[in-house]
Amino acid sequence: MRETGGLRFAPARALGRLTFWLALAGISTLLVAILLTCADIVWRQLVGGAFTDTADINKLCLVAAASLSIPYGFTLGSHITVDLLADRFPRRARIVLDVTVSIVSAALLAFLVWLTWQGAMLRYAYGDTTPNLQIPLIYYWGIFLLGLALGALAALARAAETIVYGPMEKPL
Repeated sequence: MRETGGLRFAPARALGRLTFWLALAGISTLLVAILLTCADIVWRQLVGGAFTDTADINKLCLVAAASLSIPYGFTLGSHITVDLLADRFPRRARIVLDVTVSIVSAALLAFLVWLTWQGAMLRYAYGDTTPNLQIPLIYYWGIFLLGLALGALAALARAAETIVYGPMEKPL
């Protein structure tokens, strides 16, 4: 059940599974960045030269790690919250508060998708690439867009889950 974030609503469960596996993929890209950086350091010490611009690949890996992991945080409801007062509210008030926060989060992420889409299309139209490896910048922007869009969907799924089943237990 951890893989789906404890979600019970069928569409939310499916999205929970997707975000779980994408988060694992994102963390895997972080491992690639770490290993590449370590190999570059060892290579510099042993041979005296450096790999050709590991920064381009590391940036792509970091964008993927963050963008693919954040939607799973929304699925789990593990984003930052301040529960000093909310835990003392009646159940119905907590439901309204949780749903409102999820919908506002989804709206903000949808707005960011719209803004990011414009920037991505500009990079695509110009054919922008990284300086050394010539990696098209649209890859970075596309991964970021995917993360934002999935985050918005996960926030909406969280709202639907809360409406149907009530507030969920917070993960420890």
